[in-house]
Amino acid sequence: GKLRARLCYVDIAETSSISNMETEKDTLTETGHESDSTLHTILSSFKHQQISQNHKTEQEDQQINHVLCLKSLDLSSLPEAIFDLTHIRQLVLDYNSLTSLPDQVCTSLTHLRILSVLGNDLEELPTLFGNLSTLRELHASENCLQELPDSFSKLKELRILHLTGNELRTLPSNFGYLEQLKTFMVDENHLKTLPKTFGS
Repeated sequence: GKLRARLCYVDIAETSSISNMETEKDTLTETGHESDSTLHTILSSFKHQQISQNHKTEQEDQQINHVLCLKSLDLSSLPEAIFDLTHIRQLVLDYNSLTSLPDQVCTSLTHLRILSVLGNDLEELPTLFGNLSTLRELHASENCLQELPDSFSKLKELRILHLTGNELRTLPSNFGYLEQLKTFMVDENHLKTLPKTFGS
């Protein structure tokens, strides 16, 4: 079959979210054994473009976000090259075949502000997920998540959390300490109660 790889590299306002961002996309199509090298080429190109942004002034850099979109590629794992892109701020991995995220997401991509993994097969999030201390939005609806890691409460900047359509039965006991959380979607799960700290 064909692999359709979408690369998004854009400058957008810092306040925009995954739900309304407008991107310019370079779309490449390859077949068979060429698909891996195509994806590597895409990531290398993104890294080159991203490095070029280092020459911007500090004021200019404060007004841009770096967005990597690898959507609908049927990925079952993340390419190692992603973890070299250490200052990307938005990562979109929607509609792949991911069953887990590696720890490197939490140790290398520590500047992420928006992570979208909508429509995968994720059964869990990394234990170190709380390391993503700058994360503001997590879009993880339509997965198979059964629980969230205890470190989740360290996401002090989290404002938007979408977990609709998972397999959650409980939430971490300290979940209520997410003081910046404004939007929380958790319908179509198996939750019977919320932690006592929720809403405190």
